[in-house]
Amino acid sequence: MKHLTPFCIACLLSACGPSYDAERVMTPEERIQEQERLAYEEEQKHPKGSEPQVELTDPDAEVKSFDVQQAELEIRRATLSAVTCPDTAPKAPKGAGEVTINFRSDGKVKEASLNSPFAGSPVEECVLTAYRAVIVPTFKEPEYTMTWKVDLSGKKQDLMPKKEDEVAAALTKDKRAEECAGYQKQADENKAKKAKKDKELDAKLKECAKEAKDKEKAEAKDKKSN
Repeated sequence: MKHLTPFCIACLLSACGPSYDAERVMTPEERIQEQERLAYEEEQKHPKGSEPQVELTDPDAEVKSFDVQQAELEIRRATLSAVTCPDTAPKAPKGAGEVTINFRSDGKVKEASLNSPFAGSPVEECVLTAYRAVIVPTFKEPEYTMTWKVDLSGKKQDLMPKKEDEVAAALTKDKRAEECAGYQKQADENKAKKAKKDKELDAKLKECAKEAKDKEKAEAKDKKSN
């Protein structure tokens, strides 16, 4: 069979070609014609050079710096599971541990490690499993590492921040901000004093230079008169 031209296919779309009965099995030749008809329809819907334009957006447009406060909250939640790990391994060492968590920019944990004497102990994998599940908001830095103290003594603990803790933290933050503002004020005052002293010193130097010049002129005049 010869290849059908677009004109012939267009005829098939109208009434030029045979009419297929839905219940009749098409011949191989009819199947080819049907495939060419569908291909032609698709080509008319999306002609070459007219592909729909996809609007590209900057994936980093809304990405901010690492959110330490949110990360601490998520790590606290993971710690609720981690502190129960000593119960699963009675012979494991107990005490205060420190976990190091390295986050990728997508917010997931890249790696986590536990300090000695817990590293390599039966409790290590249980603890690290809890922290590897932490997910924080995406951030613009390539990576971010945090260290976190965890009590692996096996005692029950209330790790989530209480309202009074939040108030105390806010007061501490305000007090610190006030201290820093005081330091800045003192620095500005010292700078102003230094500028004044420098100006006074500059005036004295200019005065000395003028006196030296006047002295030279006087000496030159005396020599000339003699």
